[in-house]
Amino acid sequence: VTYKGDGDSSADTYTLRNWSYQNLTADFTDSSDTLAPITSNTLTTSLAGYWNMDEASWTNDCSTGTVLDSSGSGNNGQSCPSSTGPTGGATGRINNGGSFDGSNDYVVTNTSGTALTSATISMWVKRSTGTGTKGILQWATALTSGNPFVLLRDVDGTLTWYVNSNYNVPGGILTDNVWTNITLVWNGTTYTAYKDGYVTGIYTGGVAFQANATKFWIG
Repeated sequence: VTYKGDGDSSADTYTLRNWSYQNLTADFTDSSDTLAPITSNTLTTSLAGYWNMDEASWTNDCSTGTVLDSSGSGNNGQSCPSSTGPTGGATGRINNGGSFDGSNDYVVTNTSGTALTSATISMWVKRSTGTGTKGILQWATALTSGNPFVLLRDVDGTLTWYVNSNYNVPGGILTDNVWTNITLVWNGTTYTAYKDGYVTGIYTGGVAFQANATKFWIG
C-alpha cells in the first residue's frame, strides 16, 4: 500500500479499513508533507480471548489448556471429551485449525462475560455436509445449560443466535465446505449479526442470563 502526500506542508491523515496486511509503506514523493506520529492498537487490545487454534496438536484430556489464548488473558482452552475430543492440527483457513465431530466435541475456556457492557464474538467456520441441529458456541455456566447468555445454533446450515432467552437473531445460511466469517456485536442494547461482513439480523432487547456467562464453549 503506497501513500502519496498532497504537498500542503501539513501532516496527512490516512484511515485504512478492513485491512489484512501487516507491512504498509508511506511513500511521500515531495518534501512538503510530513508523517505524523501514528498510534496503533494491537490485535489483542481489550480481548477476553483470542484462539487461533493453529497448534500442531491438543491434549484432549478435558483438563490441560493446550488450545492457547493469544489475547494475553490466559484463557487457554481444554479439549473435550477426554480421550475422544478434538486433537487439533486439522487444516484451517490459515495454518492449522480445529476439527469437531458435530456430536460431542468441544473446547471449553474460563472466559467470563458477566460484567461486560458490550461484546463482539467473531469466528471463521467451515461446515461439512450433514443435517441436524448443532451447537457452534455457547457462553453459559454449563455445557447443558438451558439458560445461556449467548448460543449459536446451526440447523441444517441455517444459523441463529440465542440471546435474551430466545433465538432472536438470524445468523444467515452456511454453504457447505466454505470458510465463512460469523460475527455477533452487542453494544449493550442491540445485537447485530453478520455473515462475511453483511448484516443478517438485528435485535434490540435485554441481557437475560448474563450472570450465567462464566465459561465459553466452542464446538
